[in-house]
Amino acid sequence: MRIGYHSISWGGVVGDATGVTSVKDLYYRANGSMEQAFTDIAAAGYAGTELFDGNLVPYADQPHELRALLEQAGLELVSVYTGANFVYDEILPDELYRIGRAAEMAATAGAQRLVVGGGARRAPVPRTSTTSGWPPPSTGSPTSPRSTA
Repeated sequence: MRIGYHSISWGGVVGDATGVTSVKDLYYRANGSMEQAFTDIAAAGYAGTELFDGNLVPYADQPHELRALLEQAGLELVSVYTGANFVYDEILPDELYRIGRAAEMAATAGAQRLVVGGGARRAPVPRTSTTSGWPPPSTGSPTSPRSTA
């Protein structure tokens, strides 16, 4: 069995800021140097690496550059990680678009697998609140003050 190592240790994981306004443009990425990560991963004796989808974005139009860096380090791109929630029907088309784009970039870069993580939970909505969950249920009113006991 050949074992790979994820690049997350080089800079930790961050989300791309575009995700604040666009679900379809959100990516995760390790914030460090991928070239250094490849060198270190290979030096530790690993045969491959996994990258976040966001670490492929700089190479989307030049996948040969990423493949050359991996080859120079003696590594395979074993897999690419992307995330999704799959709990909000209204954004599902954007999430599926993003996963499709990650799959295309991964395949073009030579990845053998796409890892889709996630599956967030919806926040519970109290029965007495509005459908949006805001404002929270009242614990008292001017005519019925909160108990201090």
